[in-house]
Amino acid sequence: MPHKPLITDDREMKRFVTASESKAVTAEGISNNNRIKMFAAADYTNGSELDEIVKSIISRTASNEVIEDISNRHKEEVIRFGIGSDKEQERRDELISCLEVSGTFTYTHQTIAKLRKYKDWSSGEIERLLNIALENDQVQWILTDKDVKDFYEEIIENTDKDNPVANEVRDLMNG
Repeated sequence: MPHKPLITDDREMKRFVTASESKAVTAEGISNNNRIKMFAAADYTNGSELDEIVKSIISRTASNEVIEDISNRHKEEVIRFGIGSDKEQERRDELISCLEVSGTFTYTHQTIAKLRKYKDWSSGEIERLLNIALENDQVQWILTDKDVKDFYEEIIENTDKDNPVANEVRDLMNG
């Protein structure tokens, strides 16, 4: 079935159609090839079909942004409260284990950088991290390096002021 030529008042479109006549550009052809979802006459008056389409797209985009914001807040809450995130917890445990066995300063710094992305440590994780600072020489020797010190200061902030392990780590950092 031959395609009907695209008829438009839009000068840019006329140039496109004229330049592409050999390709038989038609509204039907473009639509059938899934290159466009909709088209309308270049009528920019209020209430026209084009006006309706543009306003609907803007409205849908605004709604999608609201939904995305809500989704992002929920993701943050999942992380903050540890809700239903087994993989997240596994990753935290894995990183703590990596720090525990770290054998180089470089690897320790890299692991600390990854650990710093997490907040709201459980009391068990805090105790484990504090013990690592005392038991792993690679960690202990660089406790005064800015990144490591900043990380451990945040950890210590979340402990009881009478925690002897936290106090020992604090003493080593302030050396």
